[in-house]
Amino acid sequence: MSSPIVPFRLQSQVATYYANAALALKNNLNVNTPGDWYFKKNALASVGSGLSQDLFILQQQIYPQTASGSNLDSMLSNLNLPPRQGNLPATGQVVLSASIMANTPIAQGQIFLNPLTNVKYICTQTTLVTVAQYATTQIPIACTNVGSGFNMAVGTTLTPSPAIVGVTSVTVTAMSDGVVKESDADVASRIIFAYQNPPGGGSVSDFVGWAMVTPGVTKADCFVTTVGGLNVINVVIFAGGFDPTVILDTPAIPYSRTANNALITQANNYIQSVRPINNTVNTITTKTYMIPLTVSISVTLVSGLTLSTIVPSVGLTVTNLIKREIRRSIISLPPGGIDISGVFQAPISLIEQTIDKGLSASSYETGVYASILVDREITYNGSYTPIILPSGLNIFDPVSGNAQIIYDIDYTNINVSLA
Repeated sequence: MSSPIVPFRLQSQVATYYANAALALKNNLNVNTPGDWYFKKNALASVGSGLSQDLFILQQQIYPQTASGSNLDSMLSNLNLPPRQGNLPATGQVVLSASIMANTPIAQGQIFLNPLTNVKYICTQTTLVTVAQYATTQIPIACTNVGSGFNMAVGTTLTPSPAIVGVTSVTVTAMSDGVVKESDADVASRIIFAYQNPPGGGSVSDFVGWAMVTPGVTKADCFVTTVGGLNVINVVIFAGGFDPTVILDTPAIPYSRTANNALITQANNYIQSVRPINNTVNTITTKTYMIPLTVSISVTLVSGLTLSTIVPSVGLTVTNLIKREIRRSIISLPPGGIDISGVFQAPISLIEQTIDKGLSASSYETGVYASILVDREITYNGSYTPIILPSGLNIFDPVSGNAQIIYDIDYTNINVSLA
């Protein structure tokens, strides 16, 4: 049976005790007079110092809150948890953009170039595209770069390189963003989750844990619905990561944590292999909901600034900088955090705090760029806006009414003006 996790507060107190004991021995014994006490002092101080070092080692080997690196990796292995995820590329599918005159094999290793970013994606499996099914044959691709930030919006056009006879371009039909190496903090969270949620024979936490086994799944949620009098376990899987800097650096690509079909199938197959036989499971993924309402903000700027002034440290105008911070607050909304049975309204206080934090946290130059806003007022085009989910976004918990979706907003829906 696994040992319980000792609260971090208690660990800190024990460490402080040993450190104080060693300090007291050092300060209270006369180090200048050789003799019995001198030798006792040295011996006992060494014991105290050694105990403190041993405690640090124990903290690294036993407690996930204070462990790091290989010690956390060992804990994952001991708990039979999936190893640390690391540096996976963005993956997805494409189809040919135009009809072809003859059956065309797309070879494994064929490169497709995104002309907007100059990022390369390769075909991961040789795929035969026939004349009759050119528009529906899915060609699997993966980015040549690893980590997040190389996702592409559905509909993005790629160029074959080298050219393929009769094929001028391909179109992205699905993508899952890549994954950066899992941090110590994320690994520790998984370990603590495992301690706090021991196997329960098919509990909600079991399904979350089983979903997270699949490499590329970076978050999972679970809720229950009733169909025909039978309970259905709905497991929602998320791909990619949440790094606001990466997301905001690619404004033309909506924030997405949608898993592609291959990842959904892989996660579902594993869940089906370990779930209790009396459960019906529906493995699905999240979608991105582009908020249709208009967010308007009127601002009073510090003296010397205009809305068109470029802030050198970020290379954005004041207007675009404020728009970016409003978008940051929208993408930061947690999945399942909005009741879709009512209306959408991210708290104005949240947007205000995010803007203020974003504008003050950046390393602006001194002088006029040390501050941006004197005051601001935000409105949602004068009224609450009901959420109407597009087709295919019916992934919500009927008990709480919360949608398991990702939120984003287009910059054209953000208005910035002077007060």
